[in-house]
Amino acid sequence: MHPRLVLAVCTSLLFVSATRASEVPAAEQVQEWWRAKSSEEMTLEGPLQEVHLRSKEAAFLVPVGFYQRGRNFIWHTALVRPELREVRELPEPVGSECSVQDVDADGVSEVVSVAVASGGGTTESVQSVFQLDGFNPVVMHQAVSRDNLGACHHGCKQVDVTWKFEHPSGQAQTILVETVTTSTGPTPERLRSSKAVKRYVRDGDTFVPASPQGGRRIQ
Repeated sequence: MHPRLVLAVCTSLLFVSATRASEVPAAEQVQEWWRAKSSEEMTLEGPLQEVHLRSKEAAFLVPVGFYQRGRNFIWHTALVRPELREVRELPEPVGSECSVQDVDADGVSEVVSVAVASGGGTTESVQSVFQLDGFNPVVMHQAVSRDNLGACHHGCKQVDVTWKFEHPSGQAQTILVETVTTSTGPTPERLRSSKAVKRYVRDGDTFVPASPQGGRRIQ
């Protein structure tokens, strides 16, 4: 089961744009740049969305498909960098579903991505928030949702993680609110749920647990 992201999947919400891209590359141009470095066939699966790297360079994310690969390895995301005239597939944990924000309005995008794998009646979704240092994702926080609802012969369990970003009045820090819903029961139709809410604040390249007062927790 996919995490129900409060952030709209594949929607760009760039509050600050230090370097605007002059235009969105055409699909034919993206494919030409890809074929210049790879012989593997790549299919564009959706529109390009603008993203700002740590260098403030304007680039684009695009969902892509590699249909010659196995079922759990078809869908990915590629990064298109017009300044370099280059396209590359992004490595794990980047999945095929991405949303882009500039959560702290500094001109650098934060990307939330979901990578899903399933098999044998189970599903696992790895949800990551990261920035891009060139073609390299810098993971700031990560969570896993999973369930066995397709094969729960000895008890069913589903763990569903959702995120949202908050900007409390009078505080400079952005709060990442993580809600973990755990559901258990004898069958998928008879689950009982409980929720736990955690809050995180930005500390350098990561989000760390917030103190009850809203600041960083002192170890």
